[in-house]
Amino acid sequence: RFGRDIWIRETIGAAGKGSLSRPNYETALNHLNQSNAWGRAIAAEHLSCDTITWQSIWQAGRMVVAQGRRRHGWAFGNRAQSGVTGLTSVGETVADKDVDELSVRCILAVDAKPHGIFSVDFTYDSQGVPNPTEINIAKFFTTHHFITRSGCNMPEILVQLAFGEYTGDFEIYNPCQIGMLWIRGIDIEPVLINKVDFETKMEEYQTLSSRIQ
Repeated sequence: RFGRDIWIRETIGAAGKGSLSRPNYETALNHLNQSNAWGRAIAAEHLSCDTITWQSIWQAGRMVVAQGRRRHGWAFGNRAQSGVTGLTSVGETVADKDVDELSVRCILAVDAKPHGIFSVDFTYDSQGVPNPTEINIAKFFTTHHFITRSGCNMPEILVQLAFGEYTGDFEIYNPCQIGMLWIRGIDIEPVLINKVDFETKMEEYQTLSSRIQ
């Protein structure tokens, strides 16, 4: 049905476990045989590289707070056939009403009375439509400190809710400063910088680089 424009991955496991991007028949067959993934792998339409995430906290069916985050790449993506490693290299705080609405619908579709942490991953298709790819429950994204540094301390809010000490508002969408970038890798400290400042620094770097050449 999908031809070569296909995506294969295992149904259980994080970080794009067992994923293949547009493999030919021989590659896909050998991969499934070697990893013994028959019965626990799926084939799906190959989507774009554009992804966005949505992290939220719920209390007895009420949405407390949520923040959108666009992903600009995967750390060590060149080490995986699919390019997906599960490690965001650059994230950006965003506010997208369509993603807000779709995320709420996705969560309510699996739990009529959400309680706790619910996060949704989306990948855009060729038409620019965000497709929900997974819902993570009971844990924050590994980039949650990025959201805290950008203006919304979700772990603190969760603790306050657990102890009945939360006095803030409900249905808070995208409270973080928009356009903040979180640049990170492995064995290095992450960097938080405004996108405008980052672009300015890149222009300065390119100017200096051209002078050296």
